[in-house]
Amino acid sequence: MTPPATDRLSVVLSHVVAWPEVTRGAERYVHELGAALAGRGHDVRILTTSPRARRDEVLGVPVRGFARGPLVGRMRARTQARFGLRCLADVLPKRVDVWHAGSLYDAAAAAIAGTVRPGLRSVLTLHGPVEHRIRDLAPHKQALWVAGHVDEVVCVSEPAAAQAREAAGLEGTVVPPGVDASVFTPGGHRSPRPVLLYVGALTSPRKNVALLLEAAALVPDLEIHLAGQGDPARWVDAAPESVRGRVRHLGVLQGDELVDAYRSAWATALVSEREVFGMTVVESLACGTPAVVLDDGWGPSGIVADGTGARGAATAQGIAAAIRDALELTRDPATVERCRAAGASYDWRTQVVPRLEEVYRGD
Repeated sequence: MTPPATDRLSVVLSHVVAWPEVTRGAERYVHELGAALAGRGHDVRILTTSPRARRDEVLGVPVRGFARGPLVGRMRARTQARFGLRCLADVLPKRVDVWHAGSLYDAAAAAIAGTVRPGLRSVLTLHGPVEHRIRDLAPHKQALWVAGHVDEVVCVSEPAAAQAREAAGLEGTVVPPGVDASVFTPGGHRSPRPVLLYVGALTSPRKNVALLLEAAALVPDLEIHLAGQGDPARWVDAAPESVRGRVRHLGVLQGDELVDAYRSAWATALVSEREVFGMTVVESLACGTPAVVLDDGWGPSGIVADGTGARGAATAQGIAAAIRDALELTRDPATVERCRAAGASYDWRTQVVPRLEEVYRGD
């Protein structure tokens, strides 16, 4: 359905978890999108879950967190389904033009709401590949079928759209996540020694931190800074001895600390498997810092172009070669401007939200 033709929209954003519990990927997306929508004059609020019920604001946007049960094991689906139902009970009595969901069961609820509330447009953003456990196993399979009936599916990259179409028959409109180009800017000073920065989850094998450290061991005099949630000791302890003393764990970085880390690094690295986008790559570029990514045809490989970073094969030798190429780019003063232009092309308010507004209005 198409919402009323008005400049101001009432938008509900939902995701099963959010800040401050998780600060990466889809969780960052929901808060930064909310702030950008509010900055363009829309009435926005966010629905999520928390260990305890809460109401507060994040980046100036109201957040309601429903108290929840476990998000692990066999209780996970029940907790997610309950979240979807509680979102439905919250949204239906109110005037809402758009319900933009970011996780599976709230997207199913949004699809249901769109069928019973004329004028409510339902949108789902897929933040990852549609995995086997989602498309083939109950009850996720049923939830996916219902969620597939939203008015619009948004995919964050062309590779993600292709995977959703092939794996689940979902046709998606490609709208990438964004970056606040007024916050993530060049400035400050590079570290005197070459520094490679990784920002992301530190416990997931899919993120390939172990492979990154193996590659970094092949690049002498390189410091490796790891920023994100979790303890990387497992990967550091298993890394080649020559690199262990060159690794620093920075913990979770936000705000000015995160921007400063991008600015001081010589390059950033995101070498995850099946990464549909790569928000940290865009943030790095917006700060004028080149990025190292896999040359695998997934999301990050489409963000990094010649002169803004390097792509490498998913081997220690391939990634090490890409790291060396990125470090060499940093020595070229023109690299900052090239990276900045690439990163700013994903600015939330000027580039991304106008495209989502078209989705919201059914244009």
